[in-house]
Amino acid sequence: RNGITLPSYRGDGINSIAFSQESREPSPKRLLTAYHQSSSAMNLIRSLIMQGYTDINQIKSWEKIFLQNSLMEKKYNNIFKQIRETLKFAEASHILQPTLKNFYISHEAILLDYENAFIYENNQNKNYCCSGHMLWVGDRTRKLDSAHVQFASLIENPIGIKIGPNIKIDDINMLCEKINPNNEEGKLTLIVRLGEKNIENMLPDFIKKIKYYGHNVIWFCDPMHGNTIRSKNGYKTRKFETIINEIKLFFDIHKCYNTIPGGLHLELTGDNVTECLGGIKNIKTKDLDLRYESTCDPRLNNEQSLEVAFLIADLLKKGK
Repeated sequence: RNGITLPSYRGDGINSIAFSQESREPSPKRLLTAYHQSSSAMNLIRSLIMQGYTDINQIKSWEKIFLQNSLMEKKYNNIFKQIRETLKFAEASHILQPTLKNFYISHEAILLDYENAFIYENNQNKNYCCSGHMLWVGDRTRKLDSAHVQFASLIENPIGIKIGPNIKIDDINMLCEKINPNNEEGKLTLIVRLGEKNIENMLPDFIKKIKYYGHNVIWFCDPMHGNTIRSKNGYKTRKFETIINEIKLFFDIHKCYNTIPGGLHLELTGDNVTECLGGIKNIKTKDLDLRYESTCDPRLNNEQSLEVAFLIADLLKKGK
């Protein structure tokens, strides 16, 4: 900027986004800050669960938060009716237990200095990384000889591998063999982030390759990263329509090959930000200036997140 070149911002765990030489210097103390903030977030979640926030008796507050949206109710009228009927029955029956007892944490194992500090070896000489339950390796760090793949192959945690459009199809088989040599069920999740333009051409070949070798994998869809664009006014953003289309294609392809669409990787917030284009309020390029708060990836806002949830509910119903 203005003729000054500084090291890149690498995330708050390494340096600061502030544009100064001092801020951009890597600091190991930031790893401690990351740990304390993660610990605080987990303690808050545990506290909410213990206070009964996820109990079925909180139905009225759920209705207030999720169901009083006239635009969304009109668009998803049938699903709204089913939700209301289910909630009324559940409230009247008094037989349902709390809906959430366990909360599992997953993140990308990208800062190996951080992850290695959490290694625990049990009495069977098995290593677990206690920074999270499931860890994943990113699309840019999943080369067969990378330190990140080596790390993932040495721990017992469930592992995810991001699969982008530039991967060599034979590498998928070798990654499965390296990270899950015993072909355990539930050990390995393939998180495909192909983008709306690529998923129809590429995912079927990946599924056929996995079937041919008999690998046990869970299929996830990441419809966010493969659909990132740069807006005319310079913001990194995503179009809600392309996210929706990739999710639909993901479900359709798995239905064709009699495989299971096992989950979604989404980036979202409960706040009313303006970071992704489209959705029920039809956020436009000029609206990105209003509340663009992410320093990294653009997130779905509260209403866009709900819209995705209703889409998934509909796709699951059709898939039965």
